[in-house]
Amino acid sequence: MPVKKQDVHRALQLLEEYRRNLTDADSEELREALTKAIVAIRSRLFQALLDIHDFYSYTLESNAKTTETKTEETLHLAEKWENHPPPVPAETAQLAAKSLDARVNSNTASNVQIETLHIHLQRGPTGGLGVSVAGGRDNPHVVDSSGIFVTKLIPDTPASDDGRLRLGDQILSVNGTNLEYITHTDAVQTLKNSGKDVELVVQRRTEVSGTPSIENGERVVLDITLVKNDRGLGFSIAGGRGNAHVVGDDGIFVTKIIPGGVAEMQGDLATGDRILEVCGQKMDGLSHEESVGVLKATPQTVELKVEKGALVKASHSPQESEADLQPQPERAVSLFRSNGEGLGFNIIGGEGDAGIFISYISPGGVADRSGGLRAGDHILKVNEESIGDANHDEAAEAFKQAGNHVQLLVRYSPVEFNRFQERLKQLNEVEDQGSPSKPSIQPEPEPEPVRQLYVRALFDYDADKDDDRPSQGLSFSHGDILHLLNTGDDEWWQAALVGNHAEDGPQGLIPSKSRIERRTLTGPRNVQFTSRNEQPHELEHRARASSEKEARRGLRSSFKLSRKLPFIKKADNSSGNEEEGRDGEFVATYEPVTLEPRGYARPVIILGALKEDVNDMLVHEFPDKFAGCVPHTTRTPREGEADARDYHFVSSVEQMEKDIQAHLFIEAGRYKDNLYGTSIRAVQEVAQQGKHCILGVSGYAIRRLQMADLHPIAICIRPSSVDVIQDVQPKTSGEQCQGIYEKGKRIEQEFAEFFTAVVEGDSLDDIYGKVKAVIHEQSGNYIWVPSTDTL
Repeated sequence: MPVKKQDVHRALQLLEEYRRNLTDADSEELREALTKAIVAIRSRLFQALLDIHDFYSYTLESNAKTTETKTEETLHLAEKWENHPPPVPAETAQLAAKSLDARVNSNTASNVQIETLHIHLQRGPTGGLGVSVAGGRDNPHVVDSSGIFVTKLIPDTPASDDGRLRLGDQILSVNGTNLEYITHTDAVQTLKNSGKDVELVVQRRTEVSGTPSIENGERVVLDITLVKNDRGLGFSIAGGRGNAHVVGDDGIFVTKIIPGGVAEMQGDLATGDRILEVCGQKMDGLSHEESVGVLKATPQTVELKVEKGALVKASHSPQESEADLQPQPERAVSLFRSNGEGLGFNIIGGEGDAGIFISYISPGGVADRSGGLRAGDHILKVNEESIGDANHDEAAEAFKQAGNHVQLLVRYSPVEFNRFQERLKQLNEVEDQGSPSKPSIQPEPEPEPVRQLYVRALFDYDADKDDDRPSQGLSFSHGDILHLLNTGDDEWWQAALVGNHAEDGPQGLIPSKSRIERRTLTGPRNVQFTSRNEQPHELEHRARASSEKEARRGLRSSFKLSRKLPFIKKADNSSGNEEEGRDGEFVATYEPVTLEPRGYARPVIILGALKEDVNDMLVHEFPDKFAGCVPHTTRTPREGEADARDYHFVSSVEQMEKDIQAHLFIEAGRYKDNLYGTSIRAVQEVAQQGKHCILGVSGYAIRRLQMADLHPIAICIRPSSVDVIQDVQPKTSGEQCQGIYEKGKRIEQEFAEFFTAVVEGDSLDDIYGKVKAVIHEQSGNYIWVPSTDTL
């Protein structure tokens, strides 16, 4: 059986958890023996995996063995690895022992009580439990744990009304499904699908005695030694001069411990720790960029001095810190920038009487280089012009028009800044498990709500491959929904990835709309578009052939749009030239969207290579959920054909042309003097049956359905290579498969703005599984639809 990294970490976690729970005096010898065993094992984790597994299962978990027997077998295991170890650097083993000794002393100095509770909750009328969670093996919330932890309880919901669930509780299982080692997404999905009656098993750790804890105010400073490997030190930081992670504090804080990294393996460093020194160099006063440089320049053995839990104290002591963070005197700051360069900071505010505040300083940007600004600064004037009454958009425009020499009058106002951030937080908090709703805020003195802007991404973005980003980026895929938190900078926006239930997820920087447009239009021009020379009769012939093929398999395909039918933008007079359908060059960036309730089964449009195969599979596997619609035609019925079953037969060509002109059809075409088309009403009839209407139409129909308030689930298929097509269609020549592949790429480029998602796969089964997942995800009670907001 192959050894997996997660199996190693899980096995070690079980050992350490077992040792931590041994708090009575009679177990002292066993606890010391386990300490010795873990020290020996930790430095050679992968080689010890099988020993750990067998030892835990057949020794510690055995009810037939006494404590004395378990102690003897534990010592035997430790001696085995001490006397016959695999080759390992001595320095690493010493550091492992030092690490565990420090944690053992910390754990045994206090008495931790572990309580397991069984909680029964019943969903209310909104369908939600009222609990938000964090954690999972892909994004640990607590160091050395892949568990799922409660981070928020929504008032007036089943979880809060019950009263037993608390913040910080670890959810061990939901209706018998174990959550101790799954991803965050799987945990959320398990909670979502848990039914009306939900049985939770939770674990709660409470400190009942011992030495004063960090939370009680004691400042704990620890020296930590890490030995780099080829992946670095294994942790992420935030903060620094001009980019405070905590308002009023320019310190460098640990924000993430990377699973499997050096910091996690060593064990002493935790999220929320402040880094005071690195190899003797003090970190006070350094910018974020300088701090990263210090850490990168360290030798293999890195000595850290850290303050434990500093972020917890800094962010949870508002009464103590507020007195030290009173507004300071006004000060003038001069900024100098090059043509087209942004000022290097983001702003929030401009709603009601909130004022305009700096919320973020881009490392290495104009503001950061000046050293005169910080997060929490209240901007009073721009080039002698007051912006005290300006809204967010007006302030952003003032910065854009300020020229290359910008004179700012600012005042550091952390209390007001924090207060406004709290308002934003209230706006952004949407229950993780409840029915999605548009963000709202309780009535406050301010008369105007804070502007909320959500967008659908129309392209893929991998932040790890973008060397130009000034700080932590946010990766996303085509079709993902993003909550724009701050759009004040010309180059970079702050955003959060929105989850399936409209909750804000991970946050980071994304490229602005103008940055994407500029880089696309000035970059290499090798983009290919669809054929511009297809003649109407060729279009109709292809549409007719496609329709008959789909009819044979039980689906009703509509026919390709005649270029003379006025359906969208400038297509009325395009005369076969689709390029005129766009006003100038279009660059797919972001589409503003809003969340609205859905009262129908959404139509499904699948475009790209292998779309016919996927459509067939959907109808075959789910005949009760997917169906085609009945098209219209002006031709006379053939023998055996029935009206409203095979076609809606229209007696008058003139009448159907009028209906087409009146936008009652999503697509239509002419073949041998007869009109064929798919009407909006036909799609609605399928939706009224509670089924998804599968449509074999072009990308233009997506927009027409949106205009008819029938927002389709539009999916573009992107095979990972031509070989995927060849495997599905072995009788098709390689040249033809290449043509199908290239055509799919052109379709993706041309209709990028209309796609709900782009699905890429290495096989037909892979693609089909992902298509089903998208349709399932997009079939909830609420959907994101295009809005009238502007970027």
